[in-house]
Amino acid sequence: MALVQSAHTHWQATALWLAYYLTGARDIPLICARFFSGHDELSASLGYMLGIGFWLAQAVLLAIPWSLLHPTSKAPAAKTIIRVFIALFCTNLPPLGIIGWLSPLHISSALFPAWGGLGLLLGIGTLCLAAVCPGNRKTIWFTLCLAGLALTAHKNETPPAIPAGWLALDLQLGRLDQSTLPALFKRTEQVQSALSQALAQPATTVVVLPEEIIGLWRPALAFWWQGQIRQAARQGQTFLLGADLLKQEIPLRYTNSVLAFGHYPARLDSRMPMPAGLWRPGSAISAVAGKLRQPYLKLGDLQAALSICYEDFLWWPHWRLFFAPPEILISVANQWFNSDLPLAEMQQQSIHSLARLVRVPIVRSTNR
Repeated sequence: MALVQSAHTHWQATALWLAYYLTGARDIPLICARFFSGHDELSASLGYMLGIGFWLAQAVLLAIPWSLLHPTSKAPAAKTIIRVFIALFCTNLPPLGIIGWLSPLHISSALFPAWGGLGLLLGIGTLCLAAVCPGNRKTIWFTLCLAGLALTAHKNETPPAIPAGWLALDLQLGRLDQSTLPALFKRTEQVQSALSQALAQPATTVVVLPEEIIGLWRPALAFWWQGQIRQAARQGQTFLLGADLLKQEIPLRYTNSVLAFGHYPARLDSRMPMPAGLWRPGSAISAVAGKLRQPYLKLGDLQAALSICYEDFLWWPHWRLFFAPPEILISVANQWFNSDLPLAEMQQQSIHSLARLVRVPIVRSTNR
């Protein structure tokens, strides 16, 4: 932030922010090539070209607020702070916040872990202070205060424990083929086999499975799963299953959801499905966004927050964490197209950053 604010012109600041977003999201072209060719929507080369367009567009869009609000070198500190705050607001909340990854707000959990909303405000303050440095004695005094608070936060940090009996499965089943019932049945058998082994482990009460691991929830799937659902309910166990739920057939609209089956049935829909990949407003097939005010999953005495794949990158779908922290945060993802790329690691770091800031234990289930 201090480096960007030292830029003398808007063009210099724009170049620095473009470099930041382009470097951080450099995997987008390859991800698009794999994703769209894997679903037989585009060839790998066309998917790559489309990905280049997305890669450039996201960098330009996210850099615009920082460029337009870049203060002059002679701007007073108060004006600079206001501009930084507005830029953070614009890049982290919809509509632009729909692609609000690589947020500088993650400095909050790095400096003030477990301090929740206060830590977030102090992180924003740190970014604003970096924008006006070097400054006068007041900025030096504020810097020392923030440093002292950060040391205190780290000294008192104690990692939260995952509730007993919880188990998250990492599977390696690759892309789901939903073109035929035999392919769906094979995937169902694979997932049920992994789930049965997990539920058979001593003292297991809740098992978490990856996002969209069985695809669209159809009558045939409901029939294939009813035996395992009844057995889990009898044994006082619950499993969370990633599936798509049909809302309407023409044009086809569905929710990217997590369903809890067994002893504590529940459901939560993704508040922000992956743009272009799943969320495609106006197209013939699209996921739809779930309600932002969905309550936590109620699993016995525990309140569980949920982050479904793309939501791992964002702040605004998790607004409730700062007002009523849950007992556990569940992250589910389907990473068959990017598990070997740096963006997958960035996704994991992003959701772990949020969990650390609000001091909530996290369990994460992925499919590769």
